[in-house]
Amino acid sequence: VPSAKAKVLLLLVIKPLLLLLLLLLLLPLSVMGSRRRVPRAAAAVALVVERIAFRPLRERGSDPLLALITSLGAGVILVNLIQLLVGAESYSIPVGTLGSLPAALSIAGAKVRTVQVILLAIATLLLAALSIWIDGSRSGKALQAVSEDPVTAQLLGINSSRMIQISFGISGFLAGMAGGLVGLSVSI
Repeated sequence: VPSAKAKVLLLLVIKPLLLLLLLLLLLPLSVMGSRRRVPRAAAAVALVVERIAFRPLRERGSDPLLALITSLGAGVILVNLIQLLVGAESYSIPVGTLGSLPAALSIAGAKVRTVQVILLAIATLLLAALSIWIDGSRSGKALQAVSEDPVTAQLLGINSSRMIQISFGISGFLAGMAGGLVGLSVSI
């Protein structure tokens, strides 16, 4: 049986992977506008999807399989919406984005692209921050409690609905960060 921390990490790490589609769709926005806005936009979209698609299912006590089907449907809607708004052509972030950093670094005799090292460093920092938040904050502990048993958490005074909103917001933010980082590395 997975621990509450493992469930929360899965919730906050797997959900961004499921929202990978969202971040890939938001890459055109990061190319056309400020890349700093993309994580916030992704978090906002995740909160809207939670409010419209997932909350009604939770409130009715629906089968968890319906949440999976709903997420696939939401993904199809998001794909079509983004294609309608910005088109289906591919985008890439301009080459000079990293400034005067070298294109590649030599690590133990192997050439590694600088952007890959930056991606690894930022991903490691985000994962460490997430882990510290989950283990060390009241809201992180509350999120663990909600992931373990939402009804009991509610009885203990934790607003389960609010904690689920927070998890969707964090997941969307992480998905937006990942989209911006992937956009630095590849052309989509």
